[in-house]
Amino acid sequence: MDIRGVNSVEALARFSGNAERYRHWVLEFVEFGPAVVREIKAAITAKDRDKARHLTHGLKGRAAILGMSEIQSIASSLELALRNGEPLDLWLDELEETCTEMVQEIQRSLAT
Repeated sequence: MDIRGVNSVEALARFSGNAERYRHWVLEFVEFGPAVVREIKAAITAKDRDKARHLTHGLKGRAAILGMSEIQSIASSLELALRNGEPLDLWLDELEETCTEMVQEIQRSLAT
């Protein structure tokens, strides 16, 4: 599976080489990624940093499992900013943009 920005070799190993199962979860990210970013933004708007941090942590983990290291890194930085009470706009914008680009790349690469 060749998706720009995804280390599918390492990720596939996390799925014990089961390419079909890995493909399922990568395709599932098309809905999951943007949805969780919307939830994170809503939690931040509601001033619920704990919920936003929890959601961000989940996104970071999912991205790591799927080999999406850029999303993992941005989510990690956002999680840290949430924990430390730092400004969030830069990381949130980066996360949203990178998730959108990843979804487009998945759709382009795995169009069925």
